[in-house]
Amino acid sequence: MRDAVYLVAPDLAIKIVSSFDTAEALNAEVMMFLQSGSRQVWVVYPSFYPMKSMCVYSLTPELDLYARVLTENDTLNGADVLPGITTPIQAIFRNSA
Repeated sequence: MRDAVYLVAPDLAIKIVSSFDTAEALNAEVMMFLQSGSRQVWVVYPSFYPMKSMCVYSLTPELDLYARVLTENDTLNGADVLPGITTPIQAIFRNSA
């Protein structure tokens, strides 16, 4: 199908934050994915930040933004996007420098 455009959002988007990312750009990117139909967005803050952590964003059924901050003592749950998938946050950062 030549010249066809498909507008498809992934169920899950993952953003690994770099030192060049601004808060405004991160917020815009998260909202772009969610408003386009992504069910979850994971924002990972690697080891160069004060605390290794990640934020899990989604929209509630009422279309309100839901955000959960996970730190090294928490467990990431794939919920309905990746059913049955769980992993300790520590494991995600185990090999980071």
